[in-house]
Amino acid sequence: MAAYLQKPLFMTDFDVHSLKGIRILIIDDSDMMIQFLQLILEKKGAIVIAKEDAFDGIDFFHSKTADCDIVLMDMQLPSMDGHTAAREIRKFRSYLPIIAISADDSIDSFFDGHVQKPVEANSLYAEILRILKQRQQ
Repeated sequence: MAAYLQKPLFMTDFDVHSLKGIRILIIDDSDMMIQFLQLILEKKGAIVIAKEDAFDGIDFFHSKTADCDIVLMDMQLPSMDGHTAAREIRKFRSYLPIIAISADDSIDSFFDGHVQKPVEANSLYAEILRILKQRQQ
């Protein structure tokens, strides 16, 4: 990992009951979904970065200082599907956990987790914390 990046939160101690300080990148083409996710995640103390396009989400990682602890990836983006976008992101940050957000009830094992639409806040919190806690061990 390059020296200019912050140590991923899942590699340090974090409060398993809070999202405080967790940096979350949302990649979703729906303004309404972004606003909803941002609202519920920021209420729990998360730091949210939102991108409305897969290419913008990938470009985020081209910056030497850009980083996050976890990605929430919409699977049906108009410019590029979520699988392809996730594979591109992993080229820059192979260690980064990515949660698929999809109406489908199953997602392949390439993703670290899955939250089904319509998104329920408690399910999302639980999935994020499960993955971060698992990575911490």
